[in-house]
Amino acid sequence: AKGYHSGSALVQGLWFGNKKFKSGLLFWHLSKNFQSPYGRVLGDVNPFPRATEGLYLALSWVKFNWRIHFYKFFSKDLWRNYASNFPNFKDELFFELHYKLGQGLFLFRWRQKSVTTNQVELLTTNNLRLQFTFWINDKVQFKTRVESSSLRRHKEKGVLTFQELKIPFNKHLSIATRISFFKTDSWKTRLYEYESDVPGSFANFANYGQGFKWYVYFKWAVLKYLKLWLKFRYLKINDRHPTDIDFGRSEQNLDRLIRLQAEIFF
Repeated sequence: AKGYHSGSALVQGLWFGNKKFKSGLLFWHLSKNFQSPYGRVLGDVNPFPRATEGLYLALSWVKFNWRIHFYKFFSKDLWRNYASNFPNFKDELFFELHYKLGQGLFLFRWRQKSVTTNQVELLTTNNLRLQFTFWINDKVQFKTRVESSSLRRHKEKGVLTFQELKIPFNKHLSIATRISFFKTDSWKTRLYEYESDVPGSFANFANYGQGFKWYVYFKWAVLKYLKLWLKFRYLKINDRHPTDIDFGRSEQNLDRLIRLQAEIFF
């Protein structure tokens, strides 16, 4: 493809799949002076990306009670910015294994991510997750997770564990509750935790420092024309590492949140 200023771009994709196996490969190269007249390329968050090249390989395999997912992602800038001596790059490797055992589901996940910063420092983070989900009578659900993160060279690490319980009492009322404990050496070894939330709200919480958190979540269909959602979260920070950048966290060591939402049908 040709863009403004005589720039060029090359994008090539290949996909193969059947009932048990799926795989895809994507390669791109956008020259330094390429500017797309149509906006986004490859779904990049940058509306007019250029001076970048990369490779994305993904595969998924299913057999009996096993499910395996894998991807490899690599991208590189073709020029440096004013704060970097060399062009930045990202290198990511991901592997996930699911195994179904009776009423339980076991999950193993490993992710390695390497990035360069503006100080030309290579940061390589490893994340390891073990999770077990168990259903009772296809209704009550228990979920246990243990996750760790580690940062090479700096020898920093983090760990998180939580226990979750979901109970659908009937078609009108359901409850979900979770308690989490976490400890990380810094923001760089933070561990993300997706939470149940009211419709229209997104909670992917970044846990760092040392503390614990719990929440309870209700969904109640009061009448045919009225639904209610309620969430209460309690967060206690014992060690917040004040030298780290605080991304939206309260300055207080105690943080409590209440969300209530109602939906009325006419």
